Amino acid sequence: MIKDISDTLKNKCEELNFPLPFIHFEPGRSIVQNAACTLYTVGSVKKIEELNKIYVAVDGCLADNPQYALYKRVYDIVNFSANSRNSNDEKTVTVIGKCCENGDRLAENIALKTPLIGDVLCAKNTGAYTFVKSMNYNKMLRPAVLLLKSDGTIEIMIRRQNYKDLLTPELN
Repeated sequence: MIKDISDTLKNKCEELNFPLPFIHFEPGRSIVQNAACTLYTVGSVKKIEELNKIYVAVDGCLADNPQYALYKRVYDIVNFSANSRNSNDEKTVTVIGKCCENGDRLAENIALKTPLIGDVLCAKNTGAYTFVKSMNYNKMLRPAVLLLKSDGTIEIMIRRQNYKDLLTPELN
């Protein structure tokens, strides 16, 4: 594919007597983004009646995926827990993390099958740059990265960080 693009560009530049530009291809996002998702577990659901808001707190967000905080990255998020599969009841919710920061959000005002504590939310299309942008903000641990193979087996690509990993660089 890259060869076809470069050949076409070269031929067109020659045809137009135009200097050949330097082109840099960065296919990472287009290849990897749709291939991955991030799973979050619901830790609490808070309804604020007077504001007509529902906040769904999950076990990640800002520390493992700062893209919403940085530039309002939009994800398709679904509740694929067994207790929500047969429900048609949807709520408008804001998905937040546990860092207690205004930017610690994954999505705002999205329709989601009624979330319950322990449900698993799936943020689709998180493959490109999510892990490499993760950090230990507020001493949060980085999650594991798993590969689901076509034969149904799972391979651990990056193991879950533990507190020893986190504290090793500290001198005292």
